[in-house]
Amino acid sequence: MIDGPVVVTGASGFIGGAVCRFLAERGQDVQAWVRTSGPGYEHDPRIHVVGDLSGVPEEELEQRLSGARAVVHLAARVHVLRERAPDALDAFRVSNVLTTARLAQAAARAGVPRFIFASSVKVLGDHTDPQRAFRDGDEPAPRDPYAQSKLEAEQALAAVARETSLAIAILRPPLVYGPGVGGNFLRLWRAIARGVPLPLARVNNRRSLVYVGNVVHAITKLIDAAEPLRGSWLVADREALSTPELARHIAAALGVRARLIPLPSSWMAGAARLTGRQAVWTSLAGSLVVDAEALNARVGPPPFTLVQGLAATAKWWMEPAR
Repeated sequence: MIDGPVVVTGASGFIGGAVCRFLAERGQDVQAWVRTSGPGYEHDPRIHVVGDLSGVPEEELEQRLSGARAVVHLAARVHVLRERAPDALDAFRVSNVLTTARLAQAAARAGVPRFIFASSVKVLGDHTDPQRAFRDGDEPAPRDPYAQSKLEAEQALAAVARETSLAIAILRPPLVYGPGVGGNFLRLWRAIARGVPLPLARVNNRRSLVYVGNVVHAITKLIDAAEPLRGSWLVADREALSTPELARHIAAALGVRARLIPLPSSWMAGAARLTGRQAVWTSLAGSLVVDAEALNARVGPPPFTLVQGLAATAKWWMEPAR
């Protein structure tokens, strides 16, 4: 194993926090980069408050990265359902493209050997045929500013990789779930936990997800691999399932019954268009299947099943201090 700390950007986030905890539990030196200070941060030597990475001087970035054995870049402007920026693509480019390129260039100058970047399956599109999964090597087809910015970040990293010795590995996950999850998954989880009737019984789709523990597994394997892995790789749980099946699995993890109503999907799609919630309905009723076997063959299969991932999420959900 190469000596030196692992630098994790976005360390206060959902995936970043999980990566930092796992590395620390293994006794590895980790530098958890966060944008702003928080309660207790001043007493944790692993936490480094660096501010907005797009504005940190290049010399400072290089100095901070000196001696690191890997960078795990998770800081990003994430996909939002209700965009408020006047130019969404420009806002995503500043946070996701410019920052990624500057960080990778600084890492290369500092002599960091490995750089792992969290992109998104959305660079390939936002849906698949239920029987045809996305695979590594598929042509990109981003459908929104967030996905476009992630693709442009990947292209910027490819340029850095061509010009330097930095080994860059890009992970493209679908929806990530687990303890601390937010977004649409948390909304679905909360509705099921509260017994809210959901018009999902007739949805006939297939969707891939990935448990955060399986993302951490892939990242740490990329950090520690004897030979660096380069290029872009899909990462996902091995199970793909329909939204009604997911709802029933969530209910089972919570010890409740999923209340699914058999309304026609065409009605729900029409209602989503009228209310401006097409993206939410697509995430529930559309198919998005991922074939991650190429990565599994290189780093090993995901260590957690869907049932195990949902059980861990349910345990977190039921914690009194959550």
